[in-house]
Amino acid sequence: MSVCAAIIFGVVSLPLSLPPGSALAERPVVEVTPDAKYSTAEQVGVTVLCETDGPAPHQPPSFNTADVRSAEMGLEPRGGEEGFTGFLSTGWTPPDPELAAGPNHVVIIANGGIAFFQHDGTLDFTTSINGAAGFWGGLGATNFVFDPEATFDPTSGRFFVMACERTNSAGFGDSFFLLAVSDDDDPNGAWFKYRLDVTALGGGGDIDSPNLAVDGQAVYLTADFFTGGTKYLIYMLNKANVLVGGAATATSLLVTGTQSFGIARTLGVAPAMYMIENRSPATKVRLHAIDSPLASPTRVTFDLTVPLYSNSPEDPPQAGGGTRPETFGARFWSCEWRNGSLWAVHHQNATRVLARWYEIHTNGWPDSGDTPTLAQSGTIDPGPDIRTFFPAIASDDCGNAAVVFARSSPSEFISMWAAARHADDAPGTMRAPVLIKATTVHYTVDRWGDYGGIEGDPVVGERLWMHHEFTLSGSNWRTWVEPFVARPKGDLTGDDAVTLDDVDPFIALLLGVDQDPYHACMADMNRDGKMNALDVGPLVQELAL
Repeated sequence: MSVCAAIIFGVVSLPLSLPPGSALAERPVVEVTPDAKYSTAEQVGVTVLCETDGPAPHQPPSFNTADVRSAEMGLEPRGGEEGFTGFLSTGWTPPDPELAAGPNHVVIIANGGIAFFQHDGTLDFTTSINGAAGFWGGLGATNFVFDPEATFDPTSGRFFVMACERTNSAGFGDSFFLLAVSDDDDPNGAWFKYRLDVTALGGGGDIDSPNLAVDGQAVYLTADFFTGGTKYLIYMLNKANVLVGGAATATSLLVTGTQSFGIARTLGVAPAMYMIENRSPATKVRLHAIDSPLASPTRVTFDLTVPLYSNSPEDPPQAGGGTRPETFGARFWSCEWRNGSLWAVHHQNATRVLARWYEIHTNGWPDSGDTPTLAQSGTIDPGPDIRTFFPAIASDDCGNAAVVFARSSPSEFISMWAAARHADDAPGTMRAPVLIKATTVHYTVDRWGDYGGIEGDPVVGERLWMHHEFTLSGSNWRTWVEPFVARPKGDLTGDDAVTLDDVDPFIALLLGVDQDPYHACMADMNRDGKMNALDVGPLVQELAL
């Protein structure tokens, strides 16, 4: 092991500019500087760990001025439980759409832009993430800003967004993590913003393909580096500090010889921060557990046997032409930990690319002495010739799950789809996919995705918010935001609807005849965490709709 040093830039919170004519009242903006007991440059230890194997390098996005589309966003708000337009083409390709779902807002982010929407599709704010006037521009982040990520942390009630920055797009300059934390659960206020120099920690100016996660202790920023061999940086910030705009104290782990882990969105108190990695030979996935992130971080790994997959997935065909989007590899860009289960998804299969999902029971590992086990896995395969790729996965508060993904075939344009499973469905199965937003033309660019975003609603526990790509023209992408329900509360018969047939099972739960915890969760109509007589009124109201 070796110890290195890093420079962390000072912390600043900048006001956000709202769209012209916005009716929102101005909220106070807090100017933040590090506490006096901290210097603006701090020493940060980095442990270097060695690994072998790794996927092929991911390619950063490219920019074309001709592809910029400046038009109103939220073009198709339909209200209620239906979706709306997110971004129109920002000029960057691919969009890399991500999303964070709060109690009343969703924050969406993509290459070139960030936007805040109310749940009904009303646009509150949008701006670029690039340039001096961009989201991090006031910190000097005026170089190549790309691959943004977003998440909402229900524990703190805050939005977190991040991106990579290179001072040279070819990777010969410096590397930065850009981080911003909202001051509450409404994004239309102050944000604490950070520009973190990790050039020395990663060993070069070629930062790429980041990831973001939050738990009770830390904010985790991760990214690939290439100079001097493949490397993966895990950078852990003191969460309590950044929630108030304090000094960005951090620790780091550098794993060499490998790249591109998926890091879990963590809901509840997990024994560790979990990560997942595709491996070679492709009969295993590697699980990583990070413990003591702020003191002396440790990393424990476990290789879990899974059904065979391919690390070189096919580039999928589409209708109307020969352009095939690049799929890169079987890396995990999306995973989530909730109630003892790690849900993860990637695309794989060299002959016909398909989305593969997993539910892994972590069994208290690594502290319990037990090791993780594969609870179930499955492939989203709608039929011959159909491809499913660039997936993202999440579960709801009762253990139902959904995947949002791109789908195409030689006779289908690339469109946005979703598939769901009920927690009591047969293991390894998903229900029939549902079309979310249709593309109407052949897409002439060989980049799509490269991933999608999905997060659970922190208030309406059965609702999952999705963000993915579609297009209405040959080379200009759009993104779509969709609230999606894997199984509605009150559906006790499993038919995805609340009808009079659900009344008898509801009464059986109320009388204690049925004591199944999953059924009780599905009957928790007022979402207070328990099923009782207070749920009768909401059930009657749902039946009357």
